[in-house]
Amino acid sequence: MKGKKPVKPVVMLLFLLLISVFFASSSYRAKECAKMGVCLANLKQLGSGCSVYADNFGGVFPPSLSLLYPDYVNSLDTFICPSRKPKVTEADVRNDFTVCYEYVSGLTKKDDLECLLLYDREGNHRIGHHKGDRNVVFIGGNARMVKKTDWQEVSR
Repeated sequence: MKGKKPVKPVVMLLFLLLISVFFASSSYRAKECAKMGVCLANLKQLGSGCSVYADNFGGVFPPSLSLLYPDYVNSLDTFICPSRKPKVTEADVRNDFTVCYEYVSGLTKKDDLECLLLYDREGNHRIGHHKGDRNVVFIGGNARMVKKTDWQEVSR
């Protein structure tokens, strides 16, 4: 064994630590991406509820998101962005149905289809590579994630 030096325990420990940090970071990013997906699905469901409500009331969207529950959206959990759990609960939603999602009231189905109807509150996704990004739903039903850099253009 001449010429070969054994790996020192400290070097091996540092190597293992770096590997665990890398995998933890990747897992964390994957979890936040999944939360963004659930958040977008929540907003789509809320948008659909608004649309059905408008169909029932002459094309006018509800004056408040609270009117969607329980007839048009049957779960309070739909009103909660998963990135805000467990800090935001169903009791919080009962007090303020816009605790996680902003709603633009006073719109009708005759308004511009590219007008914002619902969107993430600022700060819902404040960590990872989605920091500042927001999910949005338009009057026409289109839903998507908007990068922080594009927010001003979309929110006009």
